[in-house]
Amino acid sequence: MKSINSLFAATILFAAITITGCRKADSMGLKNSISASDFFDTKGPQPQVFNYNTSDLPKSFTLTDGTILTIPASAFTIGGVPASGPAVLEATVFGRKGDMMMGGLNTTSNGQLLESQGSFKLANRINGLIVDENLAPGKFIKFEVPVAAGSTKHTLLFRGVVADTGAAKNQFNWVLNNIQLPDTVKVNSGKYTFNWGRIGWINCDVFSSVASPKTTIKVNLANNPGILSNFRGSGNGNTFVFFVPKTINTTVQIYTHTTNTQVISYTNSMPIGMQGVLIAYCIKDGSAWFVKKDITISANMEETLTLLESSTDAIQAEITSLNGL
Repeated sequence: MKSINSLFAATILFAAITITGCRKADSMGLKNSISASDFFDTKGPQPQVFNYNTSDLPKSFTLTDGTILTIPASAFTIGGVPASGPAVLEATVFGRKGDMMMGGLNTTSNGQLLESQGSFKLANRINGLIVDENLAPGKFIKFEVPVAAGSTKHTLLFRGVVADTGAAKNQFNWVLNNIQLPDTVKVNSGKYTFNWGRIGWINCDVFSSVASPKTTIKVNLANNPGILSNFRGSGNGNTFVFFVPKTINTTVQIYTHTTNTQVISYTNSMPIGMQGVLIAYCIKDGSAWFVKKDITISANMEETLTLLESSTDAIQAEITSLNGL
């Protein structure tokens, strides 16, 4: 009987310790994503999923930010052949700084800062198969994007690309949809209305109007528990460095690295005098590290950051708070 009672007491004690430990871990936010890609996929903005049939087209879909997409009939092809049948549209909205960062996005075009007025990612499957990137000839998705009250700013249209080769391999870049004659969209009845002929990444942006001289900055990591990363962890990377300005809706991932402890901005791309937050974080094998620092860009600035142990819940909270910056 004594041994049974002892075993019972030990079991109760173990359970109490385990529950206490779990509560402590929960209170500390120690719920970690396994990897950087898992972090973006599970904690970043989630796609809205719309099930429909191509026979329903033309059809409109309303997104969480109020954007309305209208897809015409006979819009999609697979391997160049018209596609029809049951379909699934996935649409993700990246409107604010924290949302963009949680999606792993930056808002730069060939190193030039952009002021975002709404970014989207569209994916579509018909009969379970991914449709061609380009819509059928002569077909366009109509976008109606709400504009901030009182705003009269025009916008330009960009498409998102990830380089396959060269120095910018695996880096995300916004490219003007029409380089020779940029698509300028003016505010009309409180929204931007335009036609778009592709599936993939879409951005309503303008080039930053900040007129101050530009410089190149370097960020050193005193400790890097992982591997410096490109877009969303491309190339097995898991350590990210971002600059987030306080005054414009922009996020800048500082990509270029020659060593595993230093990243460099695009040459002469950072406005001198601009205030913002420098953030670095790493997510690796279920562990996480994070650091942030308020800075003001100065000529040829070089900053050193030390990452501290954290959790992906805590990192998510820090990044989401940037929506109010």
